[in-house]
Amino acid sequence: MTFQWARTNDYLDDAQENNSVDSVGNRRLEGTISGYAFTRYLYNDSAGKPLMEKWIVQDLKHAWSGGAAGASYTDPKGPDASQEMWRFFKQSRPLATKSKKRHLEGPPLLCLLGE
Repeated sequence: MTFQWARTNDYLDDAQENNSVDSVGNRRLEGTISGYAFTRYLYNDSAGKPLMEKWIVQDLKHAWSGGAAGASYTDPKGPDASQEMWRFFKQSRPLATKSKKRHLEGPPLLCLLGE
């Protein structure tokens, strides 16, 4: 999934397929929340601005991370996916295009995955 979004954002970044945005994270952060280890990959555009994030949460299985206790398909012990999405989209901005025409601009991507 990250590869596909990186390719799409590569085109949106400067209208060329030139790996100005690639599928290799610019930064890798690791941590543990409530017993779940996670790896967070950060991807930036050519100007160094945040563009995508990918989270891998070990042992989360198929559940919404940080969800309400007792709800279906949630695990309250993992990183709070809702809070992280809000943080990510709040700090993001639309991509600028070099054309004067109005274009639909692709959103940044935040992806949380359990393993």
